[in-house]
Amino acid sequence: MMFGWPIGYGLTILISYFLTPIFGWPILYFAGATAVLLAIYIQVAIPESPMWLQHQEDKKKGIANGAPLASVGFGDLLKRENIRAFFWVVVLCTSMMITYWSVNTFLPTVLAKERGLSPKAYSTFLMVLQFLAAIAYVVGGIAATKFGKRPSMAVFAFLSAVTFFVWLAFEWPDHIFFIAGGANWMVASAIWAILAAYLVEQFPTNIRAIGVAAGFSSGRLISTIVPLAMGAAAQKIGLTAVMTAISIFYLLAMVAVLMLKESKGHM
Repeated sequence: MMFGWPIGYGLTILISYFLTPIFGWPILYFAGATAVLLAIYIQVAIPESPMWLQHQEDKKKGIANGAPLASVGFGDLLKRENIRAFFWVVVLCTSMMITYWSVNTFLPTVLAKERGLSPKAYSTFLMVLQFLAAIAYVVGGIAATKFGKRPSMAVFAFLSAVTFFVWLAFEWPDHIFFIAGGANWMVASAIWAILAAYLVEQFPTNIRAIGVAAGFSSGRLISTIVPLAMGAAAQKIGLTAVMTAISIFYLLAMVAVLMLKESKGHM
């Protein structure tokens, strides 16, 4: 599932580098709009689950398919048996979204303005990072299967904090800077390879969808203030210094993972 992300990111970089100088920035929006064609294809060509179709047919015939489920809502997440898991899921998602948006919002600026890279140089580096991310997704999946999702995510989060700090906290020559950045990108991407599967296992089946959706959306909402705060702080102490501090959120993600339950062997 995660492979689409680096592919899309990489295509965006290529379009930005080769086509934006010719057609201007709107070409990126037109390229993004082509996703509508994929949505139409999915609607027309991809069949529904046979189990779901059978369930719908049984409903039309008035055939009961097990005991009816009670309706669930956000309030169920706040019940005593669920609120702890929900809280730490929000913390985990918030931390991961903060690190993601901080890096992806400001890394091009750091590369161009503070490292002095040319558009060709930093576009090439960003493309390499997407290739490394694809590899990391495979590594993350293998690690989660062999060692369990919880310990794998905790280790990757810790390594992300260390490599992120090392990458940006020091004045490295370009080749060391690129190697450190690649190392961080890989271990951080490995977390995302496991995250979705890990989150769904933190809630009972009947509230699984709303639990994951509410937790992820809450984290995304909270993280929206971070780029604004970082931009303001960067005016005073520099963007690289501000980004280095983001490594703290990888450690917070590690704590959140350890506070959630183990799920090795769950599907």
